[in-house]
Amino acid sequence: MAINVKKMLKSKFFFLKDRVKVHAKRRKSFIIILLVYIVLVTIYYYYFLHEDQWYCTKEFLETIEPGFAVSFSASLLEDLIIFIALSFIILLLTTKDIFDYNFGEKITAIINSDDSDNPQLHEYLKITVARLLAYDKRIKFHLTVTEYDTSKNAYKIFFIIEYVIKNMCRDKDFVLDEDYWFFVGAADTAVGNDFGFVTSFITKKSGEKPTIYVDETKPHKLDKKFEKKIDLKISKDKNFKIKLRYNAWSQTGDNFKIEKEKLNFYNYVQSKRYVEKVEIVVKNQLNRPLNYEILINEKQKNEIKLLSLRDNGLIQSGNQSKIEINDGLFPKDNAIVYFHKP
Repeated sequence: MAINVKKMLKSKFFFLKDRVKVHAKRRKSFIIILLVYIVLVTIYYYYFLHEDQWYCTKEFLETIEPGFAVSFSASLLEDLIIFIALSFIILLLTTKDIFDYNFGEKITAIINSDDSDNPQLHEYLKITVARLLAYDKRIKFHLTVTEYDTSKNAYKIFFIIEYVIKNMCRDKDFVLDEDYWFFVGAADTAVGNDFGFVTSFITKKSGEKPTIYVDETKPHKLDKKFEKKIDLKISKDKNFKIKLRYNAWSQTGDNFKIEKEKLNFYNYVQSKRYVEKVEIVVKNQLNRPLNYEILINEKQKNEIKLLSLRDNGLIQSGNQSKIEINDGLFPKDNAIVYFHKP
């Protein structure tokens, strides 16, 4: 699991820690300068108070008027105080916080080898990093099991899926340089002529009215693939929500390890981006208990993990179970909900 990445994204202290490091470097520079001033002033006063150690002739000492040393020292001290104060102010004004650099400056700072001054290389890196600025702050995956058909060995499930996509950059909009398609594949299981329907599909940008692609009054039948092109543009430090509602028949089996290659499309959720948190809710509206499993398919590691569930994954009729996955998911990892036969 991507637990370290998740903690990095979730914890405000991660960014605070970097800020403290930046300011600590400033303070260190100023303290060094201040110490140099103090040493110089100390040396000066030591020699002025010990005239016998002055490296000059007796005739020169006789030409100095009484009180000269005191007057000169006071003037020097005043100049040094003003100089230190001005240095401190200039240090604050000219030292730029790393978080105040714009997106392009931050990316350029990453390329620091001696022979990497190619402008096209910098542009390539900016484009590549810009594609990673958005992550899924939360995915809700709610499944309500309403029917079971013995002839097809399939459950009728009503799905609600919601993605909350966050732009993690506060000084650059997230805009894909390619078309973004959201789709639900055609159902491969039907009971009678019922393949299921997409009943609602809505997107919403922060501070804007929702865009309705499928209205509940005009559902899309899932005998054909459902797909829509989305304008996935997320303003600086804002969210973008995608909410999908549909129902479909999902075939099942006795043993997931044996039949995992036959797993129906409608039983899992995944993302093209890093996912911080997944919320899964399973509701049982059958007139019998429902047995299920939740598995995490970590494709990058080629591993499948079985989550520990309350009551060993048994939900009584009319009840529901809620599970939160807080360890994060990498792109293309699957959160799978698998239902056993009654």
